[in-house]
Amino acid sequence: MEQPRVTAAAGYQPAAPARHACVYTSCYCEENVWKLCEYIRSYDQYPLEEFYAVFISNERRMIPLWKQRSGCGDEPVVWGEYQGTLTEGMCELFIENSLPACDQKGDRPAFSRSETKTKRTLRSRSSKDYHVILLHVSSGDQNFIYDLDTVLPFPCPFDTYTEEAFKSDDIILPGFRRKIRLIRADLYLKTFASDRSHMKDANGHWQKPPPSYPCIETAEFPLSGIFPMQWLFVTGK
Repeated sequence: MEQPRVTAAAGYQPAAPARHACVYTSCYCEENVWKLCEYIRSYDQYPLEEFYAVFISNERRMIPLWKQRSGCGDEPVVWGEYQGTLTEGMCELFIENSLPACDQKGDRPAFSRSETKTKRTLRSRSSKDYHVILLHVSSGDQNFIYDLDTVLPFPCPFDTYTEEAFKSDDIILPGFRRKIRLIRADLYLKTFASDRSHMKDANGHWQKPPPSYPCIETAEFPLSGIFPMQWLFVTGK
């Protein structure tokens, strides 16, 4: 008989199945999180009120996150609308130039001023300008993050995730710092709807293959275009 999965936090029982068993479609993080919320509601292991969909974006709609599965080493994945190759000018806009080069342990990204003279290729998401993860505000000693796109544990202790995936705002220029918007899981399940049109290009072609299941809609919000965009216009961190 399979033993219950536990994380590094002794006694915490994950609210979702193992990562490989979750409903997942690359580049559809908002739907992946919706499906996690749906599972948690159905399984009823924890009160749904303890969970929040966390939208991460900013006014520029270009944000860096580290420890992402589509990343390269210790370089960040940039969720934004540029084409994935940072020139010297882009690096100077995006990352503080005072950073030291990456050490042998890979503890810091290599964005020193001298190295920005050479083009550096970073993984980007040209079709998305935000990322969505799930937060569990646990009644235990610590909270947890569920991110199906990270190489960090699933779930991951909140402190570990913020340190490893967000790193410090001190190394990111103000215009590219991350802001967040929390949506209660119960509200997210009731109000989220998407016809996935935001994932099509100007010619109507899919930028990334869509999920195999039907588009998500609710009684309150039947399909009528993109999901509520005001969720992405974040107001604070």
